[in-house]
Amino acid sequence: MKNKEDFTKYWEQRISKIGNNIRSVGHKSFTNNENNLIYKAKFNILDKLSNKIIFKGKKLLDAGSGIGIFSDYYSKKGAEVYSIDGSPTAIEFTKKKAKIKIAKVAKLDKIPFKNNFFDLVHCFDVLYHIVDDNSWELSLKEFNRVLKKNGYLIILDFWKEKDSRPREHVKIRSRRKYLSVLKKLNFELVSEHELYFVLQRNYLLTKLSPKLCLKLEKAYNYKIFKRFYGAKIVVFRKLK
Repeated sequence: MKNKEDFTKYWEQRISKIGNNIRSVGHKSFTNNENNLIYKAKFNILDKLSNKIIFKGKKLLDAGSGIGIFSDYYSKKGAEVYSIDGSPTAIEFTKKKAKIKIAKVAKLDKIPFKNNFFDLVHCFDVLYHIVDDNSWELSLKEFNRVLKKNGYLIILDFWKEKDSRPREHVKIRSRRKYLSVLKKLNFELVSEHELYFVLQRNYLLTKLSPKLCLKLEKAYNYKIFKRFYGAKIVVFRKLK
């Protein structure tokens, strides 16, 4: 996957092949039930965030919406949801799945909305699939452009100490790199929330007992285990 055109093509082909199914945007090797429990771990954290960040009545951009799983979540929370994705098929599924204000085919590095339009930008499991560094940084700049002052950016990434390229379609940027770029864009770090102490990281255990894994995710959220987590949901606020 050499460029952003390949990236878009890959997801269009994958979603078209698998269909309006959580496996098209989750893990193909896991069942629907297992993928649903992995997403439940993400929803659990978003539910906690909703106690501090108001979703209801807010304009929210689901950036890289896939088949609309999070668009549906936020719309049920009362947000006014706008969705973009590079895959036309994904956008069609999003329209069917969720109550959306506007859903458009678009790339993250060229968001088709005006400046200071959104109260919240959500981007989960997308940025590490943008392997081109220029497109990745432009995407963060676009998030900054479309967000209002004091708006929130909520992302999910691996958030590791070092950059890495584990697969052709995955490029992990370090925590330090994210903080450096986002600080220049006038974002402040608000909170970090660990994911996947066992879910996803332990393939066999997830396959054998996904419900147990979900329970362990909630039970082992202590500092001693933080270095073992596989990803983080990270919240930023735009200062100006």
